[in-house]
Amino acid sequence: MFEHRLVAAVAAPGVVDVSASWTAPLPGSLVRQPDAGDRDGFTKGMRTAERLPDIRRTLEFRARPYGIRDRFDLYRAVREYRLDQAQAAAIRTPCC
Repeated sequence: MFEHRLVAAVAAPGVVDVSASWTAPLPGSLVRQPDAGDRDGFTKGMRTAERLPDIRRTLEFRARPYGIRDRFDLYRAVREYRLDQAQAAAIRTPCC
């Protein structure tokens, strides 16, 4: 999971949790459903939200790079793009 052959690295501050911008506009109950495995509840909630054309277009645009059309699977995949404290602590390459 981690590359240990690098001697040093320079890191620019960036996004450590891609899902934050995806889940920020959602109500808390909808945010928790993918992690809880509630596909039906999440799908129902997203169908309601996507009745608004702006939301639907935005999601279609943002989903394109992931190649995932199903909203439940998409949000579960996006949740994988985050760096938590345990993962950050496992980085051994000297950084500046």
